Amino acid sequence: MAAQAIVFRNRHLVSELMRVTALFEANGVATLAFKGPTLGAIAYGDIALRAFTDLDILVHRKDFERAADLLIADRYGPAGSSDRRVGSAISTFGSAFEAQRGQDFIDLHSQIRRRRFHCFPDEESLWDRSIVLELEGRRVRTFAPADLLLYLCAHGAKHGWTSLKMIADVARIIERCEIDLDEVMRDAERIGSDRMVLLGLMLANELLGASVAPAILERGLADVAVKGAKMTVVDAMFREEQIEAEAENYRGIAVRLMNPADRARYWWWRAVTPTAGDWEFIWLPRRAYPAYFLVRPVRLALQFVRSRVRRKARPDLSRPVADELEI
Repeated sequence: MAAQAIVFRNRHLVSELMRVTALFEANGVATLAFKGPTLGAIAYGDIALRAFTDLDILVHRKDFERAADLLIADRYGPAGSSDRRVGSAISTFGSAFEAQRGQDFIDLHSQIRRRRFHCFPDEESLWDRSIVLELEGRRVRTFAPADLLLYLCAHGAKHGWTSLKMIADVARIIERCEIDLDEVMRDAERIGSDRMVLLGLMLANELLGASVAPAILERGLADVAVKGAKMTVVDAMFREEQIEAEAENYRGIAVRLMNPADRARYWWWRAVTPTAGDWEFIWLPRRAYPAYFLVRPVRLALQFVRSRVRRKARPDLSRPVADELEI
C-alpha cells in the first residue's frame, strides 16, 4: 500500500509540474525542472522508483517576480505562512519562493549558484546544457546529467548528507548515465566544488558500490578535509539521530570543504544579506526595506543566543541544533 501511495503521489506531482510549467510558458516564462520527478527519471529510469514530496523549478532572474505572481494567482501561497503580503518580500529579498497549495509544494528558484553559496553550477551553463526529458508522455526541460551530478554533490554537502537517499541518487546517476567523471571534476574545480564532488563520489562508491576511477578515490583519500568529512557522514549515517530539518550547512560539512575565498564569501554574505526570514521577523513597509540591513545582524545575534541556550538544555551536547544554522 505504501508503494502504491508513492506511485499515485508521484504521478500527481508530475501532472502538477506539467500544468504549472505550461502556465508559466504560456505567460512567457521559460522553465527548468530539476530534482523531484526529473531526478527519478534520469537516475532511476522510472518516476515510481524514487519518492519525492515537492517540485523544483528554475526560471530566469528577470522572470522570477512574474512567476511568483503567477503561482500566487493560481492559489499557491507561501509555505508555512498565511500572510499573502510575503510575495513582495520574496521578489525583493529572495531568489527562491517556497509555495504551497493544499498538499502540493513548489520551490521556485531564480538562482542555483548564490552569492553566499558559490559552489553550484552557474545558471547560464545550466540553461545552455539543459536537455529535454519525456515524463508520462509529456516533455519538460531539465539539467544535463553531468550538471545534475555537480548539483547533487554540492546540495548533499550543503545539507550534511543527512540521508542515504542523497547518496543513492549520486550512485544511480553514475551507473545509468554516461558521464565523464574526469570532466565533471574539471568543472567542479572551476566552480570551487571539487572537494564536495570528491566526497559525493567517495560516499557513493563506499556505501553503494558505485563505479568510480581509483585515481579519483585516491585523490579524495589524500585530502584531509574530504576524508574527515566522509568519516563524519558515515559515522552519523549509522547512528540513531533525529534530524528535524535539513538546515543549510548541517554539521558544517559544506564550509569545511570550501576553498578559503568561498568560505569567506559564505560568511560575509550570510551575515549582511537580508532574507524573507528577516521580513517575517519584523514587518516593514516596502519604502523602509533598506532598514533590513540593520535588522539582519540583530536577528542573527538573537538566533545565536537562542541556539546556545537550547544547546545547554540538551543532554547530548555533541549533537548540533539544526536551526542554529538556519538562515
